Amino acid sequence: MSLGFRAFVKIFLTAQYTNNSFLLALSGGVVKATRAALKQRLSSYWQLEAFNALLLPVTGIIILSVADEKPDLASIASMVATVVMLLIGAAYWHAKLGLLLGMTKYHERTVRLLRHAKLPSGLLIIGSVALSTQSYVNPATPLVSKAATVIFTIIAILEFINYYFVQLQHFDNLADFKRLISGKGFRRSHLARAIARHRDKS
Repeated sequence: MSLGFRAFVKIFLTAQYTNNSFLLALSGGVVKATRAALKQRLSSYWQLEAFNALLLPVTGIIILSVADEKPDLASIASMVATVVMLLIGAAYWHAKLGLLLGMTKYHERTVRLLRHAKLPSGLLIIGSVALSTQSYVNPATPLVSKAATVIFTIIAILEFINYYFVQLQHFDNLADFKRLISGKGFRRSHLARAIARHRDKS
């Protein structure tokens, strides 16, 4: 093998090694950046749901107080149903964050708990709908109380569907939003898929 050819081979192999090292480093950086972005997104999800679980009922009570009205049974039931669903959402996203951080058993326990919470939370919402309807058709119910009860009941229903059936929320994730406007429609919610996987393992 000539000296020139050996030098060429050495340069080629060195270039290949350098290129592969660069690609591996680049790939690792992308994965690390993606993981960090996902961690930040999941953290914001559970924190936002937990914050709303506190903010919404407080806001409702303040509005009723400003209108010189007291929360009745229907408005309280609708607020409780909304808070329960928001806390379910916060618990799921916190468990999803835990899974990302390697807390597999914590994620599985939470999914199991939320699976069993589906029926009672659904019954709570049905009760809220019944009380909301009764309150709405009652002419003695003040207008602001009617509006607050209906709004909270609707929020609870939408949250129940969003977590236990199909994903309704798409505006906070560009990929989900693009999928929706492309005509592919709604997809099964994250929690519903997690519960299905847990059921298959049981």
